[in-house]
Amino acid sequence: MMKKLTLFSMAIVCLIFSHCSKEVHVKEDQNYHIYVEEARAFFDKELASTDKLTRRHQLMHSPDWSQAVKKGEGAREVLVVPILFEKDLTVKLDNRNVSLSVQALTKLFFYRDDDDKVVAEVVTTIPDGLALNNKDPDRQFTGMVWMETWAGRSIRNYRYTTGGNITSFELGSEVQADLQAKMKDLDI
Repeated sequence: MMKKLTLFSMAIVCLIFSHCSKEVHVKEDQNYHIYVEEARAFFDKELASTDKLTRRHQLMHSPDWSQAVKKGEGAREVLVVPILFEKDLTVKLDNRNVSLSVQALTKLFFYRDDDDKVVAEVVTTIPDGLALNNKDPDRQFTGMVWMETWAGRSIRNYRYTTGGNITSFELGSEVQADLQAKMKDLDI
């Protein structure tokens, strides 16, 4: 199960990166490389002491730098770093008897923007029932992808459906309040 989840996570990284790279125009003479040392320095300076807005984000302890992996296409790179949680959370999908580890679904992405500044985003991939039952490794991911700041502010959210359809959505205030209430009920 863990090996499948790791392969699944890497497939999501590639899918997200390929989707995002379509929106960014890369200058031919500029490289957007990112290194673990500079991502770590950025994290320590800009993010480590940030006040977190949600209980889920408060449980995010630190990046697991030893497991950092570079992903990229051409001159564009993304450094994907697993996040260690103080207490792992689980999410249950579609009233199924399957619980997934939020820690395993959540990664910290570092990359350079068009102005050559380091950017960090927390990316959580939540597969739907089709993705969980998928036995075909070539089949596209279906489910939701949440992109947030380290502090917990939503950046953008996408729903991936069959046929390669991708739609953006926002978590309404009622959904955010419901999620916070559920987490409070779970004492997390």
